[in-house]
Amino acid sequence: MANAIESNVVTLSEFIGSEVDAMLFTDHILKSMSYRNRLLTQNE
Repeated sequence: MANAIESNVVTLSEFIGSEVDAMLFTDHILKSMSYRNRLLTQNE
């Protein structure tokens, strides 16, 4: 039971790391979306 509790405890550095990952992931999605939109508008 103690192991389950410990695994659920998120350290500050892990939290910050996941926040940075989420930001990079969102940035990547936005860039790929705008790139796709640019391709679509070029084809029209």
